[in-house]
Amino acid sequence: MKIITDLHSHILPDVDDGSPDFQTTITMLKEASKQGTSHLFATSHHFAFIDKSSSEKALELFQEVKMAIKKEEIPINLYLGCELLCTESWMDRLINGLAMGQYPSLNGTHYVLTEYPYIHIDLEGVLQCTERFLKEGWTPVFAHIERYYDTFASLPFIKHMKEKGCLFQVNFFSLVDEPNENIRNFAREVIAQELADFMGSDMHNMRHRPPQIEHGLSYLKENCSADYLSKLLEENMKKYFI
Repeated sequence: MKIITDLHSHILPDVDDGSPDFQTTITMLKEASKQGTSHLFATSHHFAFIDKSSSEKALELFQEVKMAIKKEEIPINLYLGCELLCTESWMDRLINGLAMGQYPSLNGTHYVLTEYPYIHIDLEGVLQCTERFLKEGWTPVFAHIERYYDTFASLPFIKHMKEKGCLFQVNFFSLVDEPNENIRNFAREVIAQELADFMGSDMHNMRHRPPQIEHGLSYLKENCSADYLSKLLEENMKKYFI
């Protein structure tokens, strides 16, 4: 594959629980490129943009990382976004922040990367948050949907949300390296049903969730049709974000 898109990363240094410093960011970028990533979305947790000063810092760091990529001659195209932690009580602030440009959508489009708490969330709450996004003109891209196998996610849920226009991202790591068998199996089911739209590393640093996509990428090549693989890694990125 000439183009491999990673929709989900915490590559910006010292803004969330991702990369702790600039050197780690560069190391992660080089490793990601080595494993084949060519297009990468910097999707820090939305708390990195929680106020004006935090947002200015994150945006400045994004530009500095882009310049470092060019200087270091790392063959990766970097795009901006953020990962919105969604709860019913947070929705007004999230919607207002998106409307004001405080929280960056995925490369400036109407698509937003969303995640949910692993506790204190139920299907009804997720549906309410999703409907609110759609009503306000924002289309959710559900991050690492496989992790919610025991709370709200199911194949019927994904199909229902896709009918509304929502999109779904699965982590490369979950397909092979994930030690939780339930997460791993659900990730594979989503791929087998061709319900995922994007893949992501969800890289945080070189120890915790490193830029590790090789095994997951091999799994996709072995188990997906050429057409679906192309959509996951290249075509959908161009269709929705470029």
